[in-house]
This record gives sequence, structure tokens and C-alpha cells, in this order.
Amino acid sequence: MNRPTHRRRNRLDGPDVTVETRDRQSTLRSGFTAFSTQIAGRPLRAYQLEAANAILASVEGGMGKTFVVMVARQMGKNELSAQLEAWLLDQASETGGTIVKAAPTFRPQLHTSLARLSGVLRHPRYHGKVKRAHGYRLAVGNAESIFLSASPTAHAAGATASLLLAIEEGQDVDFDKSTRDFRPMAAPANATTVINGTAWTPDTVVESQQEANEARTAIDGRQRNFIYDWTVGAAHNPAYGWFVASEIERLGAGHPLIRTQYLLQALDGQTCLFPPGSRLLLRGSHARFTDPSALNGQVTYTSGIDVGGGVEVPTDGPHVGETDPNKHPDSTVVTIAEVSDTSD
Repeated sequence: MNRPTHRRRNRLDGPDVTVETRDRQSTLRSGFTAFSTQIAGRPLRAYQLEAANAILASVEGGMGKTFVVMVARQMGKNELSAQLEAWLLDQASETGGTIVKAAPTFRPQLHTSLARLSGVLRHPRYHGKVKRAHGYRLAVGNAESIFLSASPTAHAAGATASLLLAIEEGQDVDFDKSTRDFRPMAAPANATTVINGTAWTPDTVVESQQEANEARTAIDGRQRNFIYDWTVGAAHNPAYGWFVASEIERLGAGHPLIRTQYLLQALDGQTCLFPPGSRLLLRGSHARFTDPSALNGQVTYTSGIDVGGGVEVPTDGPHVGETDPNKHPDSTVVTIAEVSDTSD
């Protein structure tokens, strides 16, 4: 039996804007789709809306969930953040509320985020309602967004996030700084937290929260991690897919940039440049020298590096993006020579 569908007005741009709703569908979620299309003027893609709907459900229900949103580079993470923040400010413009947004640096990261949010709020609907103060605060009516640096030397404690706590580029935010200074800001209102970023190493804020979220999801079945690698963006934008495929061909699928920024894979070996297998191959059979001075300066060391090329990855055909397991990748060879003077 089909359930009846009714129309409900949403708080957008007057009587022309309506949203089809079914039963008790959330005002925040249903209204956000219309806001993205009609006010921001840049409709979000399905994967962006998937993450947004989960975040908005937590905000509206006062659930206080912590989400991790990992999106490959140039796939609209910042646009999603700006539209979400603008919509929350819009909806709280009368009742009031605060968003706290943190990033590793104020310039350029937070400055760019503030500019994006201001761009969404340029719609005539907000004329005379948007106010900026002190270079890091932006308000729509009684609702306000505060932009704070998460640099280890920044003094950020004291703000309270009642609408949302957002951490940008979480892979670059100091873990202790995030835990000590920013997490408590969500406590008074049990505010929803969103950690955005890409992969880097297993000990970052993004990766540690992702692991914690997986444990919680295993218990209650509620998704908290939203991870979209480059193939998701390529399905919506072929030009983007062609670009990334060419970068994979140029650098190799194992390149740290490809793995972290586009495949969203954390690097192996904590903060080491090379994975454990590669480090094992670097070991020699000779006794290890830890102190050249023990040789009394009687020898000289010289070295040379032959940098290997990337792994060849097909960019078309049935095996696009796959590496041939039977083909050994080119190697980088480091030669260290010990030179001694044997003359009398």
C-alpha cells in the first residue's frame, strides 16, 4: 500500500520553494537538497548528499555522532562543507547557534573555507543578514560560525559548538591538539562532529576516528564513515577520471601521493617513507656502522642514487588501473661506497 505524499513548505526563498516530503521526513535533510539546488546554485552529487543526510540527521536528532568524511582530491569536499554550514546557519538564524570550524592553519586553509561559505551566502536571500567580525567570525542572524586555527601554537580553547564541530584536513591536525582543545567544544550541546580529510598515516586524527567509528558501526549498524575514492568522482565526471588515471600512469599506483590523495589508503609503516617490505630489501649483509667517527676519519663515503620509474598501469581496456602482479616494478638503487687512501 502506497503511503500518501504531502507538500510542506520549507524556509527558503518564499512561496515558490516547496519540497516533496513523505511522512515525517526531516526538515533539515529534505530542505538541504532544495537549498543546494535553488540557493547555493550548485547541486551536490549523490555521494555528497549521502554524507550530508547522515550528518544532518545527527544534528537534528541531537545524537552527537562523530563522522569521518574522506573524499579524494578535487571531488567537492570543500563545497559540501560550505553548503552544510550555510544551511545550518540559515536554519538557526532565528533561534541561534554556533558552528566551530578548525583547520591546521588559518591561512590559507581557514581563509579559503571562510571565502567559500561567504560565496554560498551571496544569494539575495541573505542581503543584510550576513555579518563578519574580527576576521574569523561569520554570522547569519543569530547563528554564527567561528573559524579557529588548529596549529599546535594557536590558542583555540574557549569556544562552544552547539550546531556543529568541523575539523578540516584532519590528517594534518595534531592529535593531542584536537583531543584537548577542540573535542570538548562539542560537549555542552552534544554537538555533531565532522572530521574531513584524506589518508596519510595510521596515527592521524582521521585514521584513528575512522577505526573508532568502525567499532561503533559494528555494534549499532549506523554508518559513520563516508569514504569516496577517485573512482566515485570519475563516475560523475569522466574528465576527472582521465586526469587521475594519467597521474596513476605517471607516478605509479604505489606512489604516496596517489595512495593518500586519490585511493585514500594510509601509508604503511607509520611515518616511514617506505613500507616494511621495501625497508627489508634495503638491509645489507655487512655489519652496521652507526658512528663514522669510530673510523678516525681515515675513510670517505660517497653515494649515488638511480631513481626508478613508476609502475606501469593501464589507462584503458578491461584492466584499467590494475597492476600486473607478474611484472616486477622498476627499482631505485642506492649505492654507498667506502673510499680509503691506501697510499703511504
